[in-house]
Amino acid sequence: IIRIKLPIVKNVVSGHFFYLSLFFILSATIVLLYSPNLRGALGIWKAYFLEPVLFFYILLGENNDKHFLKNILISLYLLGFYLSILGIYQLLTNSMPEPWNLGLDGRITSFFEYPNALALLLAPILVVSFSDVVASKSYLFITKLFIWLVILIALIFTKSLGGVIASLAGVCFVYYLSMRFQHCSLQRSRNY
Repeated sequence: IIRIKLPIVKNVVSGHFFYLSLFFILSATIVLLYSPNLRGALGIWKAYFLEPVLFFYILLGENNDKHFLKNILISLYLLGFYLSILGIYQLLTNSMPEPWNLGLDGRITSFFEYPNALALLLAPILVVSFSDVVASKSYLFITKLFIWLVILIALIFTKSLGGVIASLAGVCFVYYLSMRFQHCSLQRSRNY
């Protein structure tokens, strides 16, 4: 059972986002029914579709504490930074595992077995950290920007086209939302 503490969480859980999440899960379920390998498809459905949506709602419903969310952000920064530094080290020392180290187009993997796994983890961290960098007005702005740039460099050197495109789309979406909400708040302040 999800306990709702903040009004914004109540709007997300009961609003349009709930219906989009439901549509997302239903679409994935319908595609699942047409898979020739049902067991493998069920694993992918659970890992990539069902668990992230459930985790999102549990995170929103149970932990609305600002300190908790701040700790999650710091953890994401540290995870992304650590993986990126390890990947950049691999690039500089040419110590990527085979077959990713062959030729001039070496792809970093950090400690993962393949570059797309690293990109799959770094892309959402890059988008979330971008939203934090844009909203930051504190003395930590330079540090956050530096970490964001290191994660961006690592994502680029995974050479995962899907990860780069998803990050670019996510960053553009976050930028659009930040400008839209800033515009709305400016209009409200002029009306008063």
